[in-house]
Amino acid sequence: MKSKMDSAYAAMKLFGVSFKRYWIGDPGEIVSYNNQLQAVLPEITVIKTPLGELTAETSMIVISMDKGKNWYFIDTDLTKADRLKTILPYISPKLNIPPQKKPKLVPDKREE
Repeated sequence: MKSKMDSAYAAMKLFGVSFKRYWIGDPGEIVSYNNQLQAVLPEITVIKTPLGELTAETSMIVISMDKGKNWYFIDTDLTKADRLKTILPYISPKLNIPPQKKPKLVPDKREE
């Protein structure tokens, strides 16, 4: 895992890409379902690229199987929300998983 992350960081650096900001929002309602605590956690990532700033709004499903002592995080950006509940049938139907949003690119305003 570390070598993959190091490789990804090296590739980002090579192409002039860097993380500018990462924000984790407040979790949605914590739902008790199937002996688990579950919630949706919003996140925003801003990446600096040679073309400008790329902002991606996504969310994670957070799950605790021990009453909140430890939490597991599932990135919802990997598949569409309707498929997530098929792939992960133990997810509460009460969780409001927002649909995927397209990343927004704000072009760099360089003076030429």
